[in-house]
Amino acid sequence: MDSLAFLAWCCVQMLLLLITICRFSGILSFHCFFSSKTCAHGNLNFFWCLFSHLKSFDADCYDPLDPNGNITITFDVLSYVPNGYVARVTIQNYYQYRHVENPGWRFGWTWAKNEVILSMSGAFAIEKGNCSAFNQNTTGYKPLNLTLMAPGLGYTCGLLMETNPTHYSAIGGRRDEQVSRTWKSRCTYSSYLAYTTPICCVSLSTFYNPTITTCPSCSCGCKEANGNAISCVREGAVPSNSLGTDIVQCTNHMCPLRIHWHIKNNYQNHWRVKLTVSNYNYGRNFSDWNVLVQHPGFGLPASVYSFNSTTLSTIGVPEDVALFWGKEFYNTELLQADEHQLGSLTTEILLQKDPTSFTLRNGWGFPRRMYINGENCQMPPPDVFPMLPNGSPRQKPFHGQFPHLLSVLYFIYGTLFGF
Repeated sequence: MDSLAFLAWCCVQMLLLLITICRFSGILSFHCFFSSKTCAHGNLNFFWCLFSHLKSFDADCYDPLDPNGNITITFDVLSYVPNGYVARVTIQNYYQYRHVENPGWRFGWTWAKNEVILSMSGAFAIEKGNCSAFNQNTTGYKPLNLTLMAPGLGYTCGLLMETNPTHYSAIGGRRDEQVSRTWKSRCTYSSYLAYTTPICCVSLSTFYNPTITTCPSCSCGCKEANGNAISCVREGAVPSNSLGTDIVQCTNHMCPLRIHWHIKNNYQNHWRVKLTVSNYNYGRNFSDWNVLVQHPGFGLPASVYSFNSTTLSTIGVPEDVALFWGKEFYNTELLQADEHQLGSLTTEILLQKDPTSFTLRNGWGFPRRMYINGENCQMPPPDVFPMLPNGSPRQKPFHGQFPHLLSVLYFIYGTLFGF
């Protein structure tokens, strides 16, 4: 890659980094019966989901890869009763590629007027607090300081704002009803609030170069200098109590997850790639995983053989973006590593060529960015990408080079023998 192209690549990545700082609908709801006074320690209530996953919707503050992605909180006051009111809290995930891992989501708020929760269904409060100051009067005040853990840090929620009351169907759809009052808030994600280091890295290889570009060293942190610290275990030395923990195999990159992109074949009108996802974590499976690939080659039709796939609509991203995820009852679970092998999933992708842009020069065939479960993976720098062999400015399919080779041989033969 020449110096000008490398500089342009770096500028684009820096721009995306600055912007990023600032699979189908997942909806969960629970009902609460509220009244006054405070019954929660510190005036803050948290609720655990009774289900382990909040799946992602057909989506870092503003994410250019998923501009409409967010988690929407809806607080509906359904009815008033003599000593309080009944409310329904609904959590909807509108992210295209970001879902909630085990052990699940946790959501809470601060009461405005020291209300208490008298009963709840669909979720449960994890802090009881002191109910000695209980007082029966309230018309309903919107909660404050929403907090969403999914399951860790990363989400920031806006204020609950009053909107038009929610409408819903009743009596088998024969009547339309509305709630008494509705507040809504949107929560957005930032990986810089959630993690200090990446959780995945990318390695690269090709059919035309025997060199394999490995993940950069310390992509997800380095081994502890203290030899007694247990930050990783060597291959084959799996602890017996590793299930449910984050114990990774000791590697140069130290990442729990790795994506490998291999350019496998170059045909006349198509080119083939092998995509492999590996799990180095000895104690954790990754359910409902997804991989996001940013590459200009996805602007044309592609055939994916072992994963589901779709392309995403983005804003301000120069390349096309493809989303991959597992097929139900087949490979939706990325299993943990064991003493014999890594947990691994793979597929081949056949991409159609655009003759005006396709090339194997200057690393064009490699992704610009890759993500697992919405987390940005550490890419190798462009100057270590596998390059074409010396003297081969471009690689063409063999049958395309054959007529040219015959003409060259004919010219040499004619020159030597004088015709």
